[in-house]
Amino acid sequence: MKREPPKPESRSQRKRAAIIEAAANTFRDEGYDTTSMDRIAEVAGVSKRTVYNHFGSKEALLTSVFHHYLAQMRDHLQIAWDPTCPVVDQLRKFAQRKVDTVENPLWMGLTRMALGVFIHRPELAQQTTAQADQNEDSLVVWLRQAHQAGQLQVPQPERAAAQFWALIKGQLFWPAIFDPTSAPQGAEREAVIDDAIETFLRRFGV
Repeated sequence: MKREPPKPESRSQRKRAAIIEAAANTFRDEGYDTTSMDRIAEVAGVSKRTVYNHFGSKEALLTSVFHHYLAQMRDHLQIAWDPTCPVVDQLRKFAQRKVDTVENPLWMGLTRMALGVFIHRPELAQQTTAQADQNEDSLVVWLRQAHQAGQLQVPQPERAAAQFWALIKGQLFWPAIFDPTSAPQGAEREAVIDDAIETFLRRFGV
């Protein structure tokens, strides 16, 4: 069956996308508190009324920005279980994809900005993460399938996924957030990934 070509975006959808991109860049570069809706409208090339028509407040816009980029990150981390590929190689793909987020200036800039905002506005943190929590981690799905295939012993894939990400993020992601100069690079980064995978497989391998 011939696949239908994607429908072109409407003018309203294009404006919404432009506003989200403008907000993401200005929040990152100029700070959330100092960025006004007027400034976002200017960068997006739309009127202030248009910004408010799409997003009723700056808080709602911030939440939409994070939902947009969290969705991008989730898509980037989508790795399907492959019974023909060694488990260690597939785990390395997950780790490398997470490292990719560290190397993305926009994602990292937004994360740093969000930490500052959320510390002082915990209600915004709750609003922003509520929707993200509804989407199952793709690693959880992968681990469940690896368990069913008898390649790993992970009767609690949610817990195992959290432990794997803690091994990776603890040495690669969080150092890059708070002190980029201290984050492992090159061969040292690869060694961190190898050690994390080895530790994980010692616990959950068959």
